Amino acid sequence: MRAVRKPNQAVRLIGVGVSGIGAPVRQLSLWDVGSEKSRKLQEAVDELQAKYGKDVIRKG
Repeated sequence: MRAVRKPNQAVRLIGVGVSGIGAPVRQLSLWDVGSEKSRKLQEAVDELQAKYGKDVIRKG
């Protein structure tokens, strides 16, 4: 970029987004209820909370 841009010349940043291509995809939920993964996740969360306190894990 230094070879093309002159000193003190402004640079314009352009963002591009794409949506709606292909087949719809279902977003997998971290908190699905009733599955084996959900049960194991909840056990791990329970163990961490027992060891480090209730505030150790929060939703982002």
